[in-house]
Amino acid sequence: MEYDAFEWNFGYAPANSTVKHTYLIKNTGTDTLRITNVKPSCGCTSAPLLKDVLGPGESTGLEVGFKTLKFIGEVKKDVRITSSDPNGSSSKIVFSANISNPHPALRVDPEIIDFVQIPIGQKSKLVTKLTNISNSDLTLVTIDSPNKDYLEYKFKRDTLKPNQSTELEVRISEKAPVGILQESITLDVKPLTNARLSIPIRGEIIPGR
Repeated sequence: MEYDAFEWNFGYAPANSTVKHTYLIKNTGTDTLRITNVKPSCGCTSAPLLKDVLGPGESTGLEVGFKTLKFIGEVKKDVRITSSDPNGSSSKIVFSANISNPHPALRVDPEIIDFVQIPIGQKSKLVTKLTNISNSDLTLVTIDSPNKDYLEYKFKRDTLKPNQSTELEVRISEKAPVGILQESITLDVKPLTNARLSIPIRGEIIPGR
């Protein structure tokens, strides 16, 4: 059994929100792989598997959702996975975030893209503004984003001079199913190190009236 990565860093994230990342798991053996248990270290974490039985060469996703709640500062959590892998039945993935602290180079307003409620079958669009508050030119690089056919996003520009702003526009299409929407977009801020940033997206698609 192989993972695309054992660790993930959400970077700076606001409190009272949910950020998400999907780890990829592949069966690299010659026999069927069964994932028998997935146990997050904290009730603040959900980790549903898309598929728990994998044939040789097959892959699946482990979608980790982390509720930042009222945490402050650097937080690290893990998820333990038990499987029939003959090379080791137990493995662990780790994720971290820097919660509630202000980003050293960007001001994001609002910090959370909150659609609140959208009637099913309707389109919706929201925008958040990102401003370079540093003294250096910055480049925004998207490294993780939702893989949903009903959610699209785009930046007005991805390079920012000092005091310059850009907009992140998120659109929800009429294809969105009824239910809770919890996603996030994670950015690296170049050329800075330790300046990763996650922007939560949330809302609820409600039945028509």
